[in-house]
Amino acid sequence: MTRLGKRWLATERPRVLAWFGDHQPLFATKARPAKDYAGSHLARPVADDQLRYLTWYAMTSNRPQAAATPAPGGAVLDLAYLGTRLLAFSGLPPRASDAATGQIQARCPHGIALCSDAQAVREYLSFRVWELQEIR
Repeated sequence: MTRLGKRWLATERPRVLAWFGDHQPLFATKARPAKDYAGSHLARPVADDQLRYLTWYAMTSNRPQAAATPAPGGAVLDLAYLGTRLLAFSGLPPRASDAATGQIQARCPHGIALCSDAQAVREYLSFRVWELQEIR
């Protein structure tokens, strides 16, 4: 991955390299011990023996104006928010669905399924399904 990153980002063409879905990625475990992530940003308290099952993500870019990156070593994120986070990091303009996802993420930072604001979740899902007709 290190070699790929160097080759991919060593160009003038704007590029982003993102990792997601590896439960024990080298960039996370080498940079910081997994136990360092058992903080308040997680969706729920996690026992030490469960930390190895978290899904991490990280993004890097050759664009100097790229949005703020996750903490060194990666971060934990609800999969539903990954696309919006990637667009923001890339500097691409959000579509209506991305703007809506950004709003629900601000109200429910630990994930849609764990959100205590049931009305916000209903409104978000209704917008995505009925107004944007993204789910058929």
